[in-house]
Amino acid sequence: MFKKRKFKIRVSGYSGMLIIGLLVILIACLAVALPLFGFFGLSILLAKYHLSHIDIFSHWYQNALYFGWFLLLVLGIVFIIDLIGLFTIATINLEYSIGVNIFSTIIQFMLCLLIYHEILMNIFTRIDVTWLGSAITVALIYMITSTFTSTTIIDESTK
Repeated sequence: MFKKRKFKIRVSGYSGMLIIGLLVILIACLAVALPLFGFFGLSILLAKYHLSHIDIFSHWYQNALYFGWFLLLVLGIVFIIDLIGLFTIATINLEYSIGVNIFSTIIQFMLCLLIYHEILMNIFTRIDVTWLGSAITVALIYMITSTFTSTTIIDESTK
């Protein structure tokens, strides 16, 4: 069905230089934007309003391991709580509607906030966040993960 053909890309000097230039600009923008809008940027913003305090290690690799592990645990907790919520809705045989979705999201957010603030903040002692700072952080992480795990309602009667 498919013929085995070699796939060749031919790029002239001008368009090749344009692609390389755009990649360099993209990498430079990411290098500037990620520290400002990533986890450390959020922690600086929260610290500015006295909502958090983070003790930084002296070496960059210690910071990367400590805070990377922390973010992986938070994302894991949010994914697990989301899956438990979906399995609970399926087990109870609730009709999946906007009201059920909003109620489920509020319950999941509160549960993630409680686990985040009471358990993870006690484990990771270098991070000290207030309840409002925790709510902001969990809301941002929950919004990011919900874009990747969104559920679509399909009406079977219209097929």
